[in-house]
Amino acid sequence: QVSKQDLTLSTIWQTFINTGKNFQNKVQILSDLYAAMNVSQSIIFVNSRVTAFNLAKMLRDEGHSVSLICGTQMTGAEQISPEYRDKIMDEFRNKVTKVLIATDVLARGIDVPAVTLVVNFELPIDHAPGPNNGKCNYETYLHRIGRTGRFGRKGIAVNLVSEAELELVADIENYFPGTKVDELTVDEIDTLEDRLKKLR
Repeated sequence: QVSKQDLTLSTIWQTFINTGKNFQNKVQILSDLYAAMNVSQSIIFVNSRVTAFNLAKMLRDEGHSVSLICGTQMTGAEQISPEYRDKIMDEFRNKVTKVLIATDVLARGIDVPAVTLVVNFELPIDHAPGPNNGKCNYETYLHRIGRTGRFGRKGIAVNLVSEAELELVADIENYFPGTKVDELTVDEIDTLEDRLKKLR
């Protein structure tokens, strides 16, 4: 009996790009990934609603088409109604939209077979008291990257990590036996497009 975890990890090529110390550099690299994200369908995961809205604005300002989904709390400036969230999800499922920015509301239970690329703009962090506090939240990481590679298909996960987050990549490799997270350079972003086209 192959576990779901092993199946997920065996069908997904996990990579990371070192984005350096500058947040704006991370945004620029994400923008550079847009052509690859548009090959099929992609999900960009972030850790907060504020980051989701800010990132959507930054990418749209660059001329990129992105949709956004997060929790339906109705407080603050970042408001999404349940009806609007359902509409965004239906459009994504029906391939009306190709690139979706999401908080972890989407990390479980939503199967969109055409998703071939997951980008972790931020790795999920465990904030629960205990020994894993401040480390990668491995269960959420697995659920996130598992949005690609559905039903035994192959997929790609790209983790954008600042220099301060590099140790989280090592944590992931140590936590999941036999897992290697390969480093991609910025110059290799173009090769992702070709790889993704072969997965379609």
